[in-house]
Amino acid sequence: MILKAGISKNFLTYLFSIDSVDWSKKRVKGLTYVPKLNKWANIWLPLPNVVYDRRARLTKEQRQKATQIRRKFKKELDIKYINRINYFGKWKPFLKLKGYDSMANYLPRTIRYRNFNDVTKMLKTYSFVFLKSFYGSQGKQVISIEKLTSNKYKLRYFKNGMNEVEVNDLKQVKTQIESFIGNKKIIVQQGLRLLKYKDRPFDLRVLVCKDNKGLWNVVKNYARIAKEQKQMYYSLGGKRMFYDKIYLQLYSSKGDIVPDSDYIENVAIKIVSCLDKDIGPFGELGLDFAIDINGKLWLLEVNSNPGKGPGHYYKNNDYAPEYRFIFDYTEYLCNITSNKHNS
Repeated sequence: MILKAGISKNFLTYLFSIDSVDWSKKRVKGLTYVPKLNKWANIWLPLPNVVYDRRARLTKEQRQKATQIRRKFKKELDIKYINRINYFGKWKPFLKLKGYDSMANYLPRTIRYRNFNDVTKMLKTYSFVFLKSFYGSQGKQVISIEKLTSNKYKLRYFKNGMNEVEVNDLKQVKTQIESFIGNKKIIVQQGLRLLKYKDRPFDLRVLVCKDNKGLWNVVKNYARIAKEQKQMYYSLGGKRMFYDKIYLQLYSSKGDIVPDSDYIENVAIKIVSCLDKDIGPFGELGLDFAIDINGKLWLLEVNSNPGKGPGHYYKNNDYAPEYRFIFDYTEYLCNITSNKHNS
């Protein structure tokens, strides 16, 4: 889809890997569509003006090589990137947003894990907390701890499917989470009792992209609905629906306490504007929100390498805007007004 969007915008668009850069001749071997041949071809092409880096899964050696390429592109060749930072993890955005008074209302209490005392203190305050790896994805490096009684705790985590364990004292909790943590960097976050849609918990993904004027636009706002009532986090294969589709039912059962799309999208724009100022610039960000049982909106995390979500939807029924905006923002980065571009 991204290559087709580039072609429709009259960009020379191609895919290339870390092993296909020829520094001596300042070129890359990339996969692109050749209109004259009416086919896709893997050919030598000029270095790009702008890179859309999707952070593929790499080995340690490959990551080192990719880091060197990124550094050389940015520092020596002044090649632009859609997002200045490819991946900033779960802690850094909260650390930055805490500095804004206007953001405090949307941030669940989040601290960096130093030792088990951090968990016990959070459990005393909230009785329900999450431990999340800085760099985990798709909910697979998350564990929840719920205090059921004075000496009973329930832990949930994903490992070869959803697992649920009850233990009878904090020593057993400590054993469980130390096994989970290993050498990972971890945050401890206030747990939330979430609003449900058709008796299933859900969270929200809001995709926000910059246009050719460098301004933020909400492109998608969709719910990720859990497959099971007991599921503790909500993007593991659950159903995805645009928030507008479920809002009316939520409103009919809960009334004015449920935030509407405009409210959520305005908050999303405020958040990405703060992050753009402090750790950007960015061209696109994915924000994960939750709505609790009282209708309060919370920011769960920010993704600098967001998926595009279901379908190809926009308020004006535009075609595949999540891909078109990549090239709109490229025009802004390069101050391009001509008809032929590299990307």
